[in-house]
Amino acid sequence: MTDLVVIFEKKPVEMSILKIYKSYDNTLERFWIPRKTYSIKYIFLRILQSNEEKVMKTEIQELVTLFDQNKGEGGGSMKWLFRPLLQMLTKGEPVTVEDIATTTGKPLDEVKDILSTLSSVELDEQGRVVGFGLTLIPTPHRFEVDEKQLYAWCALDTLMFPELIGHMVHIESPCYSTGKPIRLTVEPDRVLSLEPTTAVVSIVTPDDTSSVRSSFCNEVHFFSTESAAQNWLNQHPNGKVYPVKEAFELGRLLGKRYEESGPTNESCCDI
Repeated sequence: MTDLVVIFEKKPVEMSILKIYKSYDNTLERFWIPRKTYSIKYIFLRILQSNEEKVMKTEIQELVTLFDQNKGEGGGSMKWLFRPLLQMLTKGEPVTVEDIATTTGKPLDEVKDILSTLSSVELDEQGRVVGFGLTLIPTPHRFEVDEKQLYAWCALDTLMFPELIGHMVHIESPCYSTGKPIRLTVEPDRVLSLEPTTAVVSIVTPDDTSSVRSSFCNEVHFFSTESAAQNWLNQHPNGKVYPVKEAFELGRLLGKRYEESGPTNESCCDI
């Protein structure tokens, strides 16, 4: 027999495994232990949860590596453009090319050239930037910062931007499946509140990031529960859903690429 020490109800328990029952899908159901039968459900779920967290962290790091390898729209220019542009958009006003050049210290012609290569950038009739990740144009993802109502292209943007702009943000977005409102408050370094607490975020791995909005953002949604996301998962076999706090960690890691760019006395996203 094999002696084990496990944690059960926060107390170490020594036991010998006499018999292990396996269910149809090979999930362990119960240990038969001398003198007392303990349900394995609690223990197994703890082990399963630990393994899932390790797998999730690995998957998140793989996604970060993938995006690092494929910079997508703007390429290396995002290092100096993206964060300052976000910061300027938080003021709730269209951003002129001249403002971008002044803030970033880049020549006006260079800024114009870069903007012309961004297939997803939103411009108004006067050629001013009104959206790039963070936008003045309404979307399902409401993003309130400093009492200004803005919007984000996708659920992950709402979680990534607070650290990049250096402000607490109030977010409201409907469950993509049920329409149930999902509300959260996010600070630069944490998710402060979440309702419902069961909410998850869908993530896809884009094959082509030349247009980040169409290849990635359009499939990144909030769902009220993992079960509410099941139809989406059936339609996207390579997609995943993550609890909001894990999605926040993914966004934080992706945003690290831009945190040193731009002026540090301002508060600005592209993945």
